[in-house]
Parts: sequence; C-alpha cells; structure tokens
Amino acid sequence: MRNTKARSIRVALAVFLAKFRLGLSNRVLSTIFCLKDKRTVAHVINQVRQVLKTNFAPHHIGLNHIKRQSVIDNHQAAIATALLANNSNQLCIVMDGTYLPIQKSINAKIKEWNYFNCLQNSSLRFLPDDLDIVCALHNAFRHPAMKDPKNGIELAKIMLEQMNKENELEKRLIQISNDKNMHWKKYDSRMCIFPSLTEEDVRNICCGNYQIKQAKSYIDEHLQPSYLDEDDLQFVVELCDKQSDLLRVRFQSRHSNMKHHIAAVQYDDNQEQPIQGWFCTCASGSRTVGCCVHVTAVLWHMGVKQGEIDANLHPLSAARFLGFVDDSNMHLEDDDYNNDNNSTTDLDD
Repeated sequence: MRNTKARSIRVALAVFLAKFRLGLSNRVLSTIFCLKDKRTVAHVINQVRQVLKTNFAPHHIGLNHIKRQSVIDNHQAAIATALLANNSNQLCIVMDGTYLPIQKSINAKIKEWNYFNCLQNSSLRFLPDDLDIVCALHNAFRHPAMKDPKNGIELAKIMLEQMNKENELEKRLIQISNDKNMHWKKYDSRMCIFPSLTEEDVRNICCGNYQIKQAKSYIDEHLQPSYLDEDDLQFVVELCDKQSDLLRVRFQSRHSNMKHHIAAVQYDDNQEQPIQGWFCTCASGSRTVGCCVHVTAVLWHMGVKQGEIDANLHPLSAARFLGFVDDSNMHLEDDDYNNDNNSTTDLDD
C-alpha cells in the first residue's frame, strides 16, 4: 500500500478504523476525510482490509501468533491451572464462540465496534476477514483480558476442598422435614442474629462475583410490606423452633408463580468460618462448590447487610420523593421557559 494524491496511508487507515469503530456511513466518511465520494471510501476501506488481512492479522491472531510458554505465563489464570491442569506447565485452552455471531454477551469486545451492530448484506462476504482484523487489533493494542493471571489460587484451593464433600445440610433438612415436632416460624430479618460477613467472605463461598450481582435483585423482589407497619418493608426469614443454627428464606420462582425455592443456611458464630453449610431446593442448590443465587441472597442480606433494608428501595422513601420533586421542578422550569418564549414572541408580534 502506498500514498496517493487522493489520500495518504495514514488517512486510509483512519478511514478504516473510523468505519469500524463508529459505524459511520461511507457518505459521512467522505465528508469528514475530504474524499471524493462514497465509492472512493469503499475502495479505500477494501484496500486497507486486504493489507491488514495479509500483513497484520496473521501476526496477532491464531494459535501460531504467540508462544506456548507466553500463554501459560501471561494469559492463563492460576485458578485454571489449579483446577484443570495436571501440572503447572500444562496449557489450558477454552474455545467458546456461543455469543460471537449475535454479540449477546455483555462483555463482548466485538460490540465496541459499531460496524458489526448493523451489517449490510453486501458486507457479509467480508465478515470473516473483518472479525480476524478486529480481534488482531485487540490482541495487539488492548490490555489482556486478565489483569492478574496469578490471582485466584486461594479460591482454587477452596473449590478443590469442597469438590468431593457431600451436602450434609441437605440430609439434615430431610430429617427435619420428617419430624412433625419441628416447626418453622416467620420473622423480620432485622429481628434475627446472624454472623457478620464481609463481601470477600461471600465471594469465597460463591467462588466468584456472578451470583452476587444477581442476588441483589432477588433481595429486592423478596421485600414485602411489614406486618407491623404497612409503610415499612421487611425481608422475611424463617427460623426453626428447635434448631437455633438454621435459617431459611422462601423465594418466589422467577419462572413460575406456583413455585418457590427455599434457601437454607447453617451457621455458628463461634467458629472461625461461621457459615457451616447451605442448601436450596432449586436445580443447583445442593452443590458444595459455590452456591446458588438464592443462598447468595441470604448470605448477602443477612451477613453483609445484617438484615437492614436500604431506605431508598421503599416506594415511599424520602429519596424517591425528593427525586420526584426534582423532576417536577425541572418540568415546571421547562414550562416557564416555554411560556417566557411564547410571551416574548407575542410582544414582538
């Protein structure tokens, strides 16, 4: 590729990157870069595409563009090595293209390139090459996906310890359910004593952040008007009258109004690790490596938040009311502004 009278190599590359990053039309690009017309822009983009496809992408994408040891040292998470590899020098590769065509993943880097968000039929034949080029640009100039590949060793140890354990709480709850003398009573979460937990404690139990992000919405959905004060909200928990170390919460299923998921937690505040066990009646509730989102919601609300409800969540909270007042004031100011303009216009007439 060389400089021409119509454009330089630098301008050609800028046109290509602007097209892909911003998703601008060729007509707009011709105006921005002072090119003759949209056909000239299309020709420039195709020239750059061919050059990058041949001379750039192969050096930054594919299995041959990077050395094996470099992948292990800089791109392989310590937790992957601990869980999946037989030794520290074994390479683990996970290939997942599930969301690539439809770009549904919230963290998909491809979505940052607006060109792919609205592809024209005439551009589909270039799609494989365009994806290679964009991925190569990410590999060459963006930060690695993991900031600290060595992080997660302690979490891997916890997961390995829990892997072969049976869920003892599940067995205990079955025995309790068969005992007719055992009864569960409902209480406001603020009336219960529960071990204090940190965010890191819950993260270690969940083996990550995914359940924590979901749990907060489950907590909000579980809130209901208080029995004592209709203007107040409560998070209802259930305690067993003869088992002081158990607490459970009955969550409404998001998929069926006729179904509930019961998340139970066993705890002992006198132990170094106060959370002794967990179980839920949902599909993934009996696992011992990590926990389901229902159990996470219980741990987060009772352990981290200590049963307290954020006042801003209440539909009649002062914060929400002030927000409505601000919105109404802005609306009134807009009306006053429009009235002033109308008045001025009338006087001018």
